[in-house]
Amino acid sequence: MYLRPGNLYVDFSVEENTTQVRPNGRPVTGYSSGDKKFRGALAQATPEQKIKWQQLSHPITHVIVQDGMPVAKPEDKLVLESGVKRVFLVQGVDEPGALGICTIYYAQERNDIK
Repeated sequence: MYLRPGNLYVDFSVEENTTQVRPNGRPVTGYSSGDKKFRGALAQATPEQKIKWQQLSHPITHVIVQDGMPVAKPEDKLVLESGVKRVFLVQGVDEPGALGICTIYYAQERNDIK
């Protein structure tokens, strides 16, 4: 593995998915302001990972690895603002061994969400 400047840790803001019910009974989904932050390594998903998650009806494009306990949960939005703003929707979270050593986020990059 060759380390290039783009492969190092970057800062992500976590905008949590919030659901509320309007007075007329209809649910409304939104996102918080992005108070939580973490540093993680961003990489493209392998073809095998893409196929696996596509079969689960949760397509992914990227994998993000973070040190420590999970900060985000599925359906949250991760925002990367180094240069051009990039938005990722978390499709799944994996905490190997449940020891709090590292967390793997499976995410889909979206250009239609701000």
